[in-house]
Amino acid sequence: MRKILFSLAICISIILINTQTAEATTVNVTIPKFPVTINGVEIDNTYNKYPFIVYNGITYFPMTYNYSRFMGIKANWYNTEKVLFIGANEGKEDYKMYKTSVANSKKYYSATLPTYSIAVNTTNYEEYLDNSQETYPILNFRCITYFPLTWRFAVEEFCWNYSFDSENGLVINNSTSSAPVIDDKIIADHSPHKSPVRYFRQDDMYIGYTSSNLLGKCELIVKKLDEEVKVFNLIDVLGVDKGFYYFGSSINENGYMSHNISPSLEGNIFTLPSVLQLNGRKNVILKFNIDTGEIINE
Repeated sequence: MRKILFSLAICISIILINTQTAEATTVNVTIPKFPVTINGVEIDNTYNKYPFIVYNGITYFPMTYNYSRFMGIKANWYNTEKVLFIGANEGKEDYKMYKTSVANSKKYYSATLPTYSIAVNTTNYEEYLDNSQETYPILNFRCITYFPLTWRFAVEEFCWNYSFDSENGLVINNSTSSAPVIDDKIIADHSPHKSPVRYFRQDDMYIGYTSSNLLGKCELIVKKLDEEVKVFNLIDVLGVDKGFYYFGSSINENGYMSHNISPSLEGNIFTLPSVLQLNGRKNVILKFNIDTGEIINE
């Protein structure tokens, strides 16, 4: 019942959004003629309320409550904020088909480009998708958000393995890659002092870091594949009494601060460009040993 109400709430909300935005772009999509298999289950796209679809030569995945969790992904809708969050989920659930008695037999169907915000593996509004700039945009079909199965989304964002050939069609499986499970409830937190965790991913590991130490919280989170997560409390060396740090940021000569500066990892050294506010603001480069949490230099 909870899952049904969840899907119904999303559908009603999205209908209202699209009704209010009459200019929403409409595109033609088709139903795949080739087999589609996810985690060993062949999908029936003929009698499926939410079939896979094809647009511009790219297959699209339906981010329903059940399909997403079957693939180790969570799709959470925030109605007040009009934001759909997509990210890694803890574990996965059993497959459940949304069966219908009406065959998907038309040559073309209509889908729209969503007007609501979409957050993929982030709670930072500055990193939400700009769908107007996507080569293969996110689509909405039958009140469900559909993601293009490009390398960027399928592999880099969702950590899936996929292949295609004439005999087996499209085959998608969960990989064993390490991916952060983000606490997306912070999207609904409108406190001006919230400090979300940002994530850096490379190969089979991720590193999380708080966006600042303004709330007296300063952590480095390290998760490697098949290893327990490590959380290093850095408040003793980077506490607010040492100044205010804005991690993953930089400031230019005009005093404008950018908060989307990418960190880097070489060996076990994590380099994090930051801004230190102490008798003015200045750029600093923080380097951490991800095995010990030790600060190499500041």
